[in-house]
Parts: sequence; C-alpha cells; structure tokens
Amino acid sequence: MAGATVVSDTDNPKPLDGRRIGGTIVPQAFGGTLAGPVRRDALDGALADTPPGVFPPVRLP
Repeated sequence: MAGATVVSDTDNPKPLDGRRIGGTIVPQAFGGTLAGPVRRDALDGALADTPPGVFPPVRLP
C-alpha cells in the first residue's frame, strides 16, 4: 500500500502556522503536526483487519 498526504490551502497560499485547522489552532504546521497524523489515521483504518506482515531478513555484505 502506498499513499501520500498534503495539507495546504490552495485558495489562500500562506503559511499554516497559527491557523485553525479542524477546530484546533496549530502553532507550527509541518509534516509531523498535520500530514503525518492524517496519514497515520488513514493507514490505521485501511489496515485495521490486516494481520502484521513479516519482512524477510536482509543480508548485509
């Protein structure tokens, strides 16, 4: 599964710092405060019924 998240205001392209987003004022807007939580919530929901996968071991030289 792949995905991307972008949080922006295309109608008013100014920094999002200090703006109200989803009812909450965001003092500093960056990936970890906006896009990251949106992506986490989306993937948690999408993968809710999927068992954890097992990654094969990686051989290092």
